[in-house]
Amino acid sequence: MDGLLLDALYAKYHADKSDAVAKLHVYLNNSVGIGEHPDIINEIDKFIEKFSNAQGKLDSLKMMLSHIGVNPIKKQLND
Repeated sequence: MDGLLLDALYAKYHADKSDAVAKLHVYLNNSVGIGEHPDIINEIDKFIEKFSNAQGKLDSLKMMLSHIGVNPIKKQLND
């Protein structure tokens, strides 16, 4: 697999995690961000699900690479 593709996947999954964390931070620290969504628990659950899915994909990518004998060169893939 081309290194650029792996870098793109890595960046996408980490961006998804960062997006979820940022939105959760707004919900917990800025009441203005909550006004549009009265179902706060459901919205927070969506952020946690997005974070969890992205982390799972990072873990899966690392596992798949090890199964096909590709050593992840980037330290970040070990996150």
